[in-house]
Amino acid sequence: MNKYYVTAMIASTLLTACNGGGGGSDDTKTTTQPSASTLTGAFIDSPVKGLRFETPTQSGLTNELGEFNYLEGEAVTFYVGGTQLGIALGSDEISPFSLLGIKPLTTELDISNALDGNEVNSFDRAINIATLLQTLDIDSNPENGIDLGASHTELASINISMNVKARHFENQESLTKAKSLTGISGVRSYDDAAQHIYNSLGINVESNL
Repeated sequence: MNKYYVTAMIASTLLTACNGGGGGSDDTKTTTQPSASTLTGAFIDSPVKGLRFETPTQSGLTNELGEFNYLEGEAVTFYVGGTQLGIALGSDEISPFSLLGIKPLTTELDISNALDGNEVNSFDRAINIATLLQTLDIDSNPENGIDLGASHTELASINISMNVKARHFENQESLTKAKSLTGISGVRSYDDAAQHIYNSLGINVESNL
């Protein structure tokens, strides 16, 4: 299938984006005792459970609400096993887009332009992060929240590159190995991942017609 047609179709499906999410109990694990000055944020592509976070004073795994702890002004680094997803200033909500310091694209044309071509851009990387997290969801249903299970431990020796075009991400040898180590058999395409994160964040895409 022509790649330009595929990316146009992705942009078109994103036009139906709406709110999504998940939830659960507050069981954020930290290596330091939260204090009155400790703030709580959430990592969202649906709430992500089991994502490693580190700040200069806090560390642990996100809970079922995707929550992590930080102190005001601290940067938060996120990992899945040996893969560093990115670093962002602590805030109430962090998504794959804000983790890369970008805003989601909101027009079909901009989305298609970002996904086409051969040069890797920040939009590709954001979609790759979403694709990875959704792929590793233990019940393969990100609509009810994303649970990474024991992925952080099981993938300690794996480094999966985000620096590839989104349309090629799922074919990486390192991702195939990661799926094998975690017992994941399903495939999460980048277009499904993009549609899901847009739905979860309540982002509407404008048609260029």
